[in-house]
Amino acid sequence: MSSIFPPEWCVRRDLSPDFEEFPADKLSEMLRKFYGEVRKVDGQTYSRNGLAGLRSAIHRHITSAPWHRKINILQDAEFKAANNVLIGTLKLNKRAGLDNTKSFADISQEDMQRLMASGVFGLETAQKLQDWVWFSLQFYLCRRGCEGVRELKKDSFQFVHNREGEYVQLKYNEASKNHPGGFKNTNDPQKKMFSTGGPMCPVNALKVYIQKLHPDCDALYQRPQTPNDGGWYAPFPLGIKKLQGMMSRISLLAGLSKRYTNHCLRATCITTLMRSGYDPITVTRLSGHRNVASVMSYCRDTTDQVKRHMGSTLTSSLSSQHVTSPPPRPSVTSRHPHPFAPHTISAPPAASAISAPPAASAISAPPAASAISAPPVPTTSANLDIPCGPRVEPYDMNMNCLRYCQKGNFDCFLSPSRSSNVRSMSRVICIQAVSNLFCVHACMHVL
Repeated sequence: MSSIFPPEWCVRRDLSPDFEEFPADKLSEMLRKFYGEVRKVDGQTYSRNGLAGLRSAIHRHITSAPWHRKINILQDAEFKAANNVLIGTLKLNKRAGLDNTKSFADISQEDMQRLMASGVFGLETAQKLQDWVWFSLQFYLCRRGCEGVRELKKDSFQFVHNREGEYVQLKYNEASKNHPGGFKNTNDPQKKMFSTGGPMCPVNALKVYIQKLHPDCDALYQRPQTPNDGGWYAPFPLGIKKLQGMMSRISLLAGLSKRYTNHCLRATCITTLMRSGYDPITVTRLSGHRNVASVMSYCRDTTDQVKRHMGSTLTSSLSSQHVTSPPPRPSVTSRHPHPFAPHTISAPPAASAISAPPAASAISAPPAASAISAPPVPTTSANLDIPCGPRVEPYDMNMNCLRYCQKGNFDCFLSPSRSSNVRSMSRVICIQAVSNLFCVHACMHVL
């Protein structure tokens, strides 16, 4: 832990670096000073994610072997003062213009086209083949960064052929951040990468790649070498550092606009599906997220195309009263298509053609409890087929999309995931989800 609490800093503050057994109040005082003064080796301030990582590292250290402290420096009241200093430090850094934290960006459409046309991927050399297999598995299976990549073996995948086509999937349920295992973890996603046909088919490329691997090494990702060295790959697995920098190296080779990280492929997979019209619940079955809100966080920003059009609209308003119309929306897919075989349907009507929702007074009250012959089966959003409504982009979203319900007999939820919070009395739950991706609405009677 010398990297977290440097001995020189502890000496200057008359503190012992052996903090693991400090009482809660003394540890809180130490953390309060540390959060306000910690700097990098070059004197620069840590980013928001860096400070959060330091705090999490300290928490994991004192709560794991051999100390097993029964305290929580993230939430316990004894550490409120220290955490307030940390929050204040983050606010000061942002006011000073030192907060440059950026989330994992999805690969832009221009960079994706440049990547596929750059010749970085191919089947003719060991490096190109390995890069294409790694890229395909990360992208089509929506894998998280470098999680579980080093543990993959040559026999980790199985090839299946059925009426849907040929696909490849893992033979086992992989342990991940969202699915670590246990009795409560029974909803593991079954990720599949389907054959696309053609010379660059990811399934065929994986078959060729496995045949080229060295027989004396079980690792899926082995060190590439030239055929003159006695084969395509050496009997040594790739190092963790090499695997962590795969997408960064590929970005430089392809001449992309920025150096993307491995996790950017996961963000690209999710945003591509969401912007194509797939509902978040369907996307979670591929991404493995347990919460729909986590999927929605990947699409909290608009595309560069929409931002450029908004800028053009603002510019045109300075010269004339004419305001350009929003760009045409792309066609959306059906609500529950197969993720790798979308069925395109016609685009939804314009926002101006959508009739406004009826007023709250026009909604009929639910039937009285005495008029119900038999108690209905409780219904949730999980077993209700909610029809997918018109796609709502940020530029034509307005509050008229929301349905306001009368207080008392009606409850209005802005998230379908909250539909489970039902009470014992008979009522109507109106589910209205409005985002920059989709708009769904359904009413249902529950007991």
